[in-house]
Amino acid sequence: MNSLSNIDKIEQQSLKFLEIIQSLSKKSQKEHLKQMHKLIENIAKGEKLDLQMLKSKYLTNEEEIELDPITETDDENFLDKIIINGVEYFYENKVDGKVYNKKSQIVGTFKNNKVLLL
Repeated sequence: MNSLSNIDKIEQQSLKFLEIIQSLSKKSQKEHLKQMHKLIENIAKGEKLDLQMLKSKYLTNEEEIELDPITETDDENFLDKIIINGVEYFYENKVDGKVYNKKSQIVGTFKNNKVLLL
């Protein structure tokens, strides 16, 4: 019995460590993205370039950062973000999902893994 109890404790600790590691990874990705934004902003300012064009061209992986499946629950509704021609849109990543602009107005649909603007 004692060894089973120890195994359960080890499994619980392992799960806690895994959650901590995933949380740190997620925080690291967000921090990296913030630093990339800051770098692009500084380059645009220093070189007198169009900031939105640089962001849309070089920060396209921004929307690919996925939520941690351990902390995600079915009752939470998150929108994915995408930048098209320098304009930010938010969409429901599901069949026939809606696409919204920054003012929360419906401006399109999400079909076949593509954003279709009206």
